[in-house]
Amino acid sequence: MLPLAFMRKCCYVILLLLLIPTFAHAGGCWEGKAVGAVDGTTMVVMRKGKRVQVRLHGISVPSSARDRSLYELFSLVKGSQVKVCQKKGQQPSSEVHVLKGYMFDVAREMVKNGHAHAAINKYKPVEKKAREKKRGMWSK
Repeated sequence: MLPLAFMRKCCYVILLLLLIPTFAHAGGCWEGKAVGAVDGTTMVVMRKGKRVQVRLHGISVPSSARDRSLYELFSLVKGSQVKVCQKKGQQPSSEVHVLKGYMFDVAREMVKNGHAHAAINKYKPVEKKAREKKRGMWSK
């Protein structure tokens, strides 16, 4: 049997890990169903019966890769339940973080698969790997 003090520490760590996404997006989060994509960086989410366009934070797509990126974003999110998090005071159309299944960063996944450029430092190592592995737009 594990010592009680060790079990308590484990519980605190698990609780902290569950709360990190809440603190990171203190401006406000809402849930909806992804119903489409406008381009490689903008998706459409149903919120309270209305279609809302949300732009993914931290990525950009060159014009030469727009069609493929649009298809990839659409395939990645269509029909998924998503959590949209934005900074305090931002409008829903501002750049936001979108989490599919609450843990899956959609923008990061677009960069990882080579369908978007990293526009923030957080995604730069992910883009570097995509380039090295010749994924998506880097396959040429």
